Amino acid sequence: MPRCVVRQLYSGTAVALYFYIALCCLPASVQARQEVTRIAAASSMRFVLDELIHHYKKDTGDHTLEVVYGSSGNLYRQILQGAPYDMFLSADSVYTSELRKKNRVLQESVYAMGTLILFKHADDLSDLPAKVLPEKALLAELAEAVRTGQYAGNQLKLALANPAHAPFGRAAKEVLQSLDLWGTGRAYLVIADNVSQAAQFARTGAVSFAFVAQSLVQNLSGQYGVIPQHHYTPLNLTLALLSDSSTAHSFLAYTRSTQAKEIFKQYRLRLPE
Repeated sequence: MPRCVVRQLYSGTAVALYFYIALCCLPASVQARQEVTRIAAASSMRFVLDELIHHYKKDTGDHTLEVVYGSSGNLYRQILQGAPYDMFLSADSVYTSELRKKNRVLQESVYAMGTLILFKHADDLSDLPAKVLPEKALLAELAEAVRTGQYAGNQLKLALANPAHAPFGRAAKEVLQSLDLWGTGRAYLVIADNVSQAAQFARTGAVSFAFVAQSLVQNLSGQYGVIPQHHYTPLNLTLALLSDSSTAHSFLAYTRSTQAKEIFKQYRLRLPE
């Protein structure tokens, strides 16, 4: 790599020249990274988006996409603080709407609807994927466990994503409030940073029950019930275009393709009408 020595840089023009020269002195591999298209995505989309990007790369030959997963609220704060994301896939429309109000969004659209489930761990790992139970029976089982503080001879542990910044966690809190279980149940909560971590707690058996996204259930062994929609505010999974990157525009178009919609259905995401 060539050595770059720049002395006595006092004017604005000189400073700009300094950064230009410094950029030119970077190895080609570092310069290439400047072209990466970065996606900030809600952790509920981890398996869906991984598969979607796999097919996108295979079909287009474009390998410049990188994804950072986390809770929608934390990703929103990173964007406000200047994180260089080109797209944002939020687990609800609240955070993308706030970005739009701040003139940070070029395009915004709801691409699917998220579904909240209550998962019950099973020690038999052969029970994969998880099996569906009648939700009324499962919620009654949870209510009894909250009442006694016990489940299967052990202290009850109920996982959910942090309601303060995770839409699926906020939905789980609304469910517990609607069932009049929030007050008593708070003593048994295990708060995850995001819904993917809540699913991990469930997968390992660290908790008795967990509220998670149905899109994550294919890697879980156990039983679950789909929470009726009237118990929580709808989760409008929203995609926001944050930059004018050509790859971001291309991938946005791909998410609207027939193949993408089939992948969404495979992971039990409901498509908007």
